[in-house]
Amino acid sequence: MFSSCHLDSNSILISTQDELLFSSWIRERDRYLAEMIMMEGRAAAIHQICCNECGIGAADYRCADCFGEDLCCSSCLVSNHKLHPFHVVKVN
Repeated sequence: MFSSCHLDSNSILISTQDELLFSSWIRERDRYLAEMIMMEGRAAAIHQICCNECGIGAADYRCADCFGEDLCCSSCLVSNHKLHPFHVVKVN
C-alpha cells in the first residue's frame, strides 16, 4: 500500500547542513535582534544631544540610507541631503 521512501547520501548531507546552519543562527539570533532594535532607535548615539555636524542644533535626525549612526539637526540634515532627496530620514 505505502511506497517506501529511499534516502540517498545527498538528502542526508543537505539535512545535516540545514541543521548546522539553523543551530548557528539560533546561537546568534539574540545578537542580531539586539542590533536591529538598537538601529531602530538612537543606535550608539544614545547620549548624543547636539548635532554631530555643527554642534549647535538638537541631534534629532538620522538618515537610514547614509552610513554611520550619527545624529544631526534639521538644518544640517537638509544641507547634507540636497543631492539625496530620496534618502529615508528617521526622527529619533
